Amino acid sequence: MDIIYKILLDKINKLKKVVKHFVIGKSYLGKDIICFKLKGNSDNNIIVQGGMHAREYITSFLILEQIELMKEFNLCNNFYFIPVSNPDGVQIAMLGYNSVNDDLLKQLYSKFKLPYPLYKANAIGVDINTNFDAYWSCGKCNQFRPSSQNFVGYGPESESETQALVKITERLKPKVTLSYHSKGEVIYYGFYQKGKDLKRQKKYAKMLLSNYKLVSTKNSCGGYKDYNIKKYNNLSYTIEVGNNNWTHPIGMDKLKNIKEDNILTPLICDKF
Repeated sequence: MDIIYKILLDKINKLKKVVKHFVIGKSYLGKDIICFKLKGNSDNNIIVQGGMHAREYITSFLILEQIELMKEFNLCNNFYFIPVSNPDGVQIAMLGYNSVNDDLLKQLYSKFKLPYPLYKANAIGVDINTNFDAYWSCGKCNQFRPSSQNFVGYGPESESETQALVKITERLKPKVTLSYHSKGEVIYYGFYQKGKDLKRQKKYAKMLLSNYKLVSTKNSCGGYKDYNIKKYNNLSYTIEVGNNNWTHPIGMDKLKNIKEDNILTPLICDKF
């Protein structure tokens, strides 16, 4: 995992030399949360983010590949790519609990059930994708104490990583958001919507990936997609990449397959 983590950091640093970027916030451990911008010809904005669940860092590599491809295109909309929304968690999932130089946090990790490669949360055991102000803490699988997964946090948007995403979203008011997770080859759409609003979400979801199953969101609250739909009623989707038979964390040998399905998905959104 050490080599893969280095490859991830190297790819980010190489892109920073050729693509406009800025820091949207800091993680609990003080890491920069980087956003890459590709400018389009309109005032509309699209946000693409991944690496929110630590063990799902394959989505960070996918987004970096999307940026590399799309930087050569003449775009209609402005694109904001956040490849690693949870940098502390990704570090833990790739390098282990001992990579965090904090004795109190190590004591916390010793209580967690998941081995570090399966870790999902941020550095203090909060699952970022349950921490947004969208019927917070009402999800079916929510937990209410620090954990390696599913802990909703100490209040809606209690975490610095969540706050960073909220801040950039409030600033941009995106037309579309894509949130990459793994796994299952599913597109989740809608959030407590009915009638024409739900039909609109499904209409555009069908355009994204013809071979992914469409699922209307149920029993899930506090996610980034959910927050967007609740607050802005925009087109927001969670895309679960990777075959459901693959194990977590999805290996780098599967990136080629994932790219084949997903590399052009943001460009499809550019036509919405």
